[in-house]
Amino acid sequence: MDRARPATVTAAVALMMITALGYLITGFALFGQVGRTRAWARDEFQEFGQDEFMPSLAGSSVVIVAVMTIVAALLLLGAAVAVRSGSQAGRIVAWAVMGLLLLCGTSAITRGGTPDFGGNMAFWTSRSDGTVTRTTSLGSLPDSYPAAYRIGSGIFAGLAMVALIVAIVLLTRPSAGRWFRPQPQPRQVAWPAGYHPVTQPRQQGMFGGPPPGPFTAPPPAGPPPVVGPTGPPWSRPVDGSAPRPSDAVDAELAVLARRHQRGEITDAEYAAARARLTGA
Repeated sequence: MDRARPATVTAAVALMMITALGYLITGFALFGQVGRTRAWARDEFQEFGQDEFMPSLAGSSVVIVAVMTIVAALLLLGAAVAVRSGSQAGRIVAWAVMGLLLLCGTSAITRGGTPDFGGNMAFWTSRSDGTVTRTTSLGSLPDSYPAAYRIGSGIFAGLAMVALIVAIVLLTRPSAGRWFRPQPQPRQVAWPAGYHPVTQPRQQGMFGGPPPGPFTAPPPAGPPPVVGPTGPPWSRPVDGSAPRPSDAVDAELAVLARRHQRGEITDAEYAAARARLTGA
């Protein structure tokens, strides 16, 4: 897009990319917690006689949460790239992705204190003596993470939520809306086949402006036209200031005589025209 990107869009894109990078780091860091989570689950469920199943389930849950976090980061990063290119559809997708991350992230922070989706995974067990069933909650998945990881990811979780809210607000600003609005394309004139338009400078009027009416090209250079009465040669008056050539006068007299002989003109008309030609 050749228009200047407004500062609101630039700031929103920067916040989205930084948040996506944080989610990527969080997702890859979770892969390092698989062994610790399995050991935590083994210790917690040892007294319930589920030494093999629950550690495997807990380790698989960490891997699933890590993959979900990385996918969410990639979706957010792709939406940021689309917004940066000026795509209106990309802006809508960015709103949807950031809204989903806010909902899931808020729930995860409330339950587990981390920005990933592991806070929504809780472990519990139940026992029944035949008459009464007792359910015991052993905590959520982030409870198996080390303290340093939980503190660092918790700080990032709060900052990520604030960044997403600010980015959503920035993309709703009027300056962002005008930039994403498609621009009308100039109308292309389809000239007929074989037509080649010629552009010529217009003549200037008395005060520098264009003269009224359409522009007409000046006439070609040549002798000035003779302005005078029209009609047959034998009926035109002869200007005394400009004598006619003798050959032309003789030719016209011959034509006049033949017309008189054929009866096309009367004697009076013949005499008057002869007098004009000869000057008599």
